[in-house]
Amino acid sequence: MHRKRTLTSAPVLSLAVIGFAAAAWGVEHQMRVNNESLMAFALSSDDGREFEAGLSSDLSETVTAALTQRVLSTPAGDFEAASLQADALFQTAPQERRRAMVAFTGRLLSSRNRFEEALAALSVLSEAERNRFNASFAYAETLKGLGDDAAALAAFERHVAAHPNHQAGHINYAILLMRLGRHAEALPILDRAVEITSGGRKGKSLSLRGISLMELGDFTGAEAAFQQSIEYRPGHAPTWGRLATAQARGGAFSQADVIATFERAIALAPGDGLIESGLAQYYFSAGRFDEALGPYRSASRNAQHRGEVMIDRALNLVLSERPSAARNVVRTLKAANTTRAQDRQIDLLDDILNRSTSAVLRHLQAHADARQMTERGVFLQILGHLEVGDIAMAQRYAADLPASSSYHQPAHFQIARHHYRAARADAARSILSELVASNDQSPIFWLYLGRSEPTPEAALIAHRTAHELLPTSGRMAIEYAEALNAAGRTADATATLFAFLDAQPNEPRALRALARIHDANQQLDRAEQIYRVILDLNAEDAGVGRALADIQIRAGRLEAALETLDRLIELQPARIDIREQRADILMTLGRSADARAEFERIHRLDPDNATANASLNALAGSSPAGRMSFSRQVQP
Repeated sequence: MHRKRTLTSAPVLSLAVIGFAAAAWGVEHQMRVNNESLMAFALSSDDGREFEAGLSSDLSETVTAALTQRVLSTPAGDFEAASLQADALFQTAPQERRRAMVAFTGRLLSSRNRFEEALAALSVLSEAERNRFNASFAYAETLKGLGDDAAALAAFERHVAAHPNHQAGHINYAILLMRLGRHAEALPILDRAVEITSGGRKGKSLSLRGISLMELGDFTGAEAAFQQSIEYRPGHAPTWGRLATAQARGGAFSQADVIATFERAIALAPGDGLIESGLAQYYFSAGRFDEALGPYRSASRNAQHRGEVMIDRALNLVLSERPSAARNVVRTLKAANTTRAQDRQIDLLDDILNRSTSAVLRHLQAHADARQMTERGVFLQILGHLEVGDIAMAQRYAADLPASSSYHQPAHFQIARHHYRAARADAARSILSELVASNDQSPIFWLYLGRSEPTPEAALIAHRTAHELLPTSGRMAIEYAEALNAAGRTADATATLFAFLDAQPNEPRALRALARIHDANQQLDRAEQIYRVILDLNAEDAGVGRALADIQIRAGRLEAALETLDRLIELQPARIDIREQRADILMTLGRSADARAEFERIHRLDPDNATANASLNALAGSSPAGRMSFSRQVQP
C-alpha cells in the first residue's frame, strides 16, 4: 500500500472538494445541460449552408462574362476592388451600372469563398445599394466566412428584413444562430423559412427547425418537425437519425421503435459516423452497454467529431466493465488532436481508470461548479466522486441530470454498482429496482439486481431476465446457471451452460462455470473431465490447474494431482502457490525428502515465505543446531 502525505491524503482532499462543491451549490444551481448527443448538434453537409441558385443580375451577359473572367483569371488573394475601376469596361459604364458591377463581383468572390476580397468589394457599396443589387446576402455570408459572427448576424437580420421571401437568406441566418446556440431566436426565422420554401428546401427547413426544438427540450415538437421533413426528403439519412434521437429523448417511444428508426437511417447512409454514434449513445443511455460496443467502434473510425465519439466510447467500456479496453481508447485520445475541454475530460477519465485518487480529487476540486459543465462533464464528476468514495456528492450531481439525458440512467446505475461493491446490497437493490421498473431492457441492470437480491428465488428471476435479454453474453449465461444451481435446479443450470457452449464452443469461462457446478454437486469425475478440457485449450491456466488438482486430492487421487501440478510447474516454475500445493501433497504422501526439496525451492524464490520457513524448520527438527545446520544449507 502506498503511503500518503497527511496534507494530500484522500480524506483531507475530499473535505476540501466537498467544501468547494458545496459553495458551488450555494448559489442558484442550473447546470448547463446542452446535450452532447452528436445527432442533436450535427448539421449534415447539405444542411450546413444554403446557396443561391446562380448569380442573377440585371447586367448583360457580356458584362457578367467579362467580370467573371476577370475574377477567375486573378489568383486568390490578388483581386483588388480598386483595380476594377480602372477597367475600360467599368470606365465606360454609367454610374448606376458601375455599382451593379461591383455588387456582382463581390457576390462572385463570396460564392467562391474569397471572403477578404469580397468584403473589400462589397464594402464600397452602401447598405441600400447592397439591397438594390442583391448583394446583401453575399455581404452577410462574407462576414460569416470571415468569422465575424456578430457583424454577420446583424447583416443577416437586415437582409431578411429587406428580402422577406429570400429562402437562402432565412435558412443561413437560422443556421448561424443555431451554431451559436441561439435556438430560441432561430425558431421564428426557421418558421418563416418553412413558409417560403418548397420541396427539398422545405424539408431542410423543417429538419433544422426540429434540431432547434430538440435543443430547447421540446422533443414532441421536434419529432413532429422531423416527420414532416421526411415527407419532403424521405431519403435524407441525417433527418432519420435526428428523428430517432428526438424519439429517444422524448421518452414516448419504445426502445424497439427508436432502434428501428436509427437502423433506417443507417440503411440510408451506411458508415455515417454521426448516425452510428447516435445509435451507440442510445444503447448507452438505456444501459445496453454491450450492444453499444459495435456502433461505437464503427463510429469512432469516422474522423468527424471523433474526439466526442471516442470519449463516450471509453465511458461505455467503463460501464460495461472493460477497463483495459477503456484505457486503450484513452491512450489513443491522448495522442489525438482534441479540444481543451475534451482534454480535461480525458485526463479525469484517465486518472479514474488508473485509480489515481489524489489526481482525481484535484480534478474534482478544480472543476466543481456543475453550472459550467455539459452533461458528460457532470457524469464524469459522478464517476470521480465514486472513485474517491464520496457517494453523497455523486448522488447530488446525479440528481441534476435531467431524465432525458443520455447519462441519466448510466449515472444512477453506477451509483447502485458502487453500493453493491461496498456490500450495501439493500441500497443497490433500491436504485436498481427503480431502474428496471422504468427500463426493463438493460441486461446489466437486471444482472446487478440479481446479485443484490437477498433470496435465491428473487435472484433467479432477475438473472433469467438478464440472460434472456442478452443470451450471447457469457457473463449472463454463467450467472443465470449459478442462480439456477443455487435454487437447486442443477439440471437446468448445466443445460443453460451447454446451450451457451453449443453457440460458443470451448468458451473458457462457461467451461469453468460448468466444472464449478459439477464440483459443488459432488460430481467430481465430471468436473475433472471439464477441467482437463480447459487445460488442453490453455495449458498455462494455473487457476484451472489448481482447481483440477484440488478435485483430484478430494477424490483421493494424490499421484494424479501431483502430475497435474508438475505440468504447471514446468510451464510456470516461479509460481510459489503451485509449489506450495505440490509440497503439501508430497508431505501427505509421506515423501518428506521431496517435500523438503520443494520447500527449499520456495525459500530460494521467496526467502520470507512463512509457510516454507515453518515447514523447513519442522522438517529439520526443533533443535537450534538442526535449524542452524539447515539454515546454512539453504543459503543462496
